[in-house]
Amino acid sequence: MIIHIHIAKYKLLVIMVFIDFNYSKFNKEDHSIMQFRDLEYVIVLAEHRNFSKAAQELYITQPALSQAIIRLEQEFGTKLFNRQHNLVDPTSACQLLIEDGKAILMMRKRLFQRQEESKNMKIGRLKVGLTKLISRFYLPDVYREFHNQYPGIELILYEYTTVSLEEAVERGEVDLAIYPFFDKSDILNYIPLITESMYLAVPKDHPIRNEQKSNHLEVRLIDFKNDGFILLSKGLRTRMVTDALFTMAGFTPRIVFETQQSDTVNALVGANMGVGIVPETVGLFNAGNPGCLYYKISDVDASRQIVAAYNKELYFSEASKAFVNIFRTASIALMAQLKTFFDAQKVG
Repeated sequence: MIIHIHIAKYKLLVIMVFIDFNYSKFNKEDHSIMQFRDLEYVIVLAEHRNFSKAAQELYITQPALSQAIIRLEQEFGTKLFNRQHNLVDPTSACQLLIEDGKAILMMRKRLFQRQEESKNMKIGRLKVGLTKLISRFYLPDVYREFHNQYPGIELILYEYTTVSLEEAVERGEVDLAIYPFFDKSDILNYIPLITESMYLAVPKDHPIRNEQKSNHLEVRLIDFKNDGFILLSKGLRTRMVTDALFTMAGFTPRIVFETQQSDTVNALVGANMGVGIVPETVGLFNAGNPGCLYYKISDVDASRQIVAAYNKELYFSEASKAFVNIFRTASIALMAQLKTFFDAQKVG
């Protein structure tokens, strides 16, 4: 059987001979034709450039991997790897095979995903990635509701930084990732979920408290240019957002401490170490941190958008759509709670 796969984005025609679905009518002992696992062997070996390490990842023996590569080279009539001592380097022919092979494996994954959809979401698997903060505040309600509606779908969750989540969804390692949007990737599609405000967290005994003429907690970021700031570490997407706010406000902050977690920023502000910029969800920590007040920032657009991202080349499943809808509903409810909390703050 010959399958012709046309991928418009890459303008290529891939001819794949014999797609192995493990059906008994095919001869599983016939190793004269390329199968999906052969593509995986080539891709993993090219990544590691070492037979031993590649064999370990593939859970096969090193001789078996070596024989498979030799067989493929004989089948294609060209060298795929240059071998030098313990290292191997992919040839130009191998690079072409890797490029087309990755596209084929993506299409194969999409095929199986669509087959699972035919079961009306009674069984299946959904891999979702989230940031730690989003997981902490949104996930409990979302998980509970998703499980209630679709008990047969296995929900596999991953917790990464935003950068790692974006890379994971680009590689197809997760079906869906939910994180704060910053830069657009050409590989991904985005579904806007909610817009979170970024608040200035200030110790309750800060002089600004005496300058407020009303209970309306709103300040200009520029008025804190002489304060020490507790910020997230460089490289984190939320830090990129806050750096952009400082640029818009027209000053470089004096940084007294950097951390990986927004709740640490919140806690240290409550300890009077400095001021910080936190997502509004962090305000829910206030019950255990009475030393903070949260001020709306008025002189710059202090907000970030939470999105659901998925790979354009992969099928966006009904399970993914359901998870996004449930997440959006839960986030609206949480935003209502946050509005009640911030409206209840008092200066005096």
